[in-house]
Amino acid sequence: MIHQVIDLKQEGTTANGKLYTYFLDNSKELHDGLLRPTVIICPGGGYQMTSDREAELIALKFMAMGCHALVLRYSVYPAEYPTALLELALAVKYVRERAKEFYVDENKVILCGFSAGGHLAASLGVFWKKRMLSEMLEADSKWLKPNGQILC
Repeated sequence: MIHQVIDLKQEGTTANGKLYTYFLDNSKELHDGLLRPTVIICPGGGYQMTSDREAELIALKFMAMGCHALVLRYSVYPAEYPTALLELALAVKYVRERAKEFYVDENKVILCGFSAGGHLAASLGVFWKKRMLSEMLEADSKWLKPNGQILC
């Protein structure tokens, strides 16, 4: 497993989000080069915190099903809109930019959100094509588009 913690700092914001990666290693013995779906998990917490109940335990469950998983500990109060949305879009961009390195199926980048995290995931599902996001992240909108959502 490739586990990293990535700071999601955005200039000019109060962002303090972190992205925790749980990428399955490529196995030469089993399915060498297999591209896997990737699930980005947004825990709930009322935009006051991000719940541990809906984070690593969920990531491990998705890994057991053969998916890569990432947990986004997005910025919460006192951070304001669109900080968390930018962090989630940045997480999607991160996955797509490193698809070859981590054997990610670029057509299966899925968001999974619980409660406030579900709201955040649904928001990116609606706003991925807005110019504001692509300009702030200096990315083509197609890099920010989720391929699916699991809203809990």
